[in-house]
Amino acid sequence: GGRCIAPPPVVLSMHSNDAIAEALLDGLRAIAAPVVWRRGDARINVDLAGPCEPEYNVDLDAKISHLDKDWLLPADALLFAGRLDTPRSGDRIDTEDGQTYEVLPYGKEECYQPIGTPPVLFRVHTKQIKP
Repeated sequence: GGRCIAPPPVVLSMHSNDAIAEALLDGLRAIAAPVVWRRGDARINVDLAGPCEPEYNVDLDAKISHLDKDWLLPADALLFAGRLDTPRSGDRIDTEDGQTYEVLPYGKEECYQPIGTPPVLFRVHTKQIKP
């Protein structure tokens, strides 16, 4: 996905990874917007979801075919039927301005990456399906 406040690719120690995750969570509070997270018929209001810089995919006719966007959200945000869960491929994110994104794997990566030990945040890969 696009650029995002994210930890460096090399983690020096578990302690530094945790400090980075906590700093990212503080940063998320400053940029976050509420979204609705959907999984099938279930809907969850997520108050702290921070979009990263988008990455546009252009087709051969120089038209934007879709928009990839990564999101940061607290690891405790997805509470389905009283149980904490992780993002799943096929989940949907609806923004306040009417856009919809579908959670999908990115290349060889899973659809999300945990940040912190234990995870404090998830970085979630999505594709815009409704502009």
